[in-house]
Amino acid sequence: METTDALGRRRRVTQSRGLRPLFPKLPTDFQSRLIRLAMSSRAWARIESLVAHSSAPTLPRAFGEVVERLLENFDSASQRTNRSFIDSRFRQSAEPEEKRTAHWQDWQMRKELALLAAASERSHGLVAQEIN
Repeated sequence: METTDALGRRRRVTQSRGLRPLFPKLPTDFQSRLIRLAMSSRAWARIESLVAHSSAPTLPRAFGEVVERLLENFDSASQRTNRSFIDSRFRQSAEPEEKRTAHWQDWQMRKELALLAAASERSHGLVAQEIN
């Protein structure tokens, strides 16, 4: 029995649990990263149905398989299709900038800048009155 685990923590001879890895080791060519995605409920349902059919040993590996499959399909589709055609279609479907709903932080920043400008004008007016 090993006296240390993969992270170098010591084990007692009587210890049979506590330092076992929770997940199988990743192959050497794999890399694990934590990402956060925001998608529509419909898109999540589609992704989760694809993950449910996976035979991967863990949920993160199943999601990885689905993403890799989607990337392979994207690569093969982009080889068949002219990239500029895809880009022009995307630009046509995108909403004009003025029709998009502004983020509340953008509104907040514009409000604060307007307040600063008004305060600056007032202070310059006071300085001009003191000079006269």
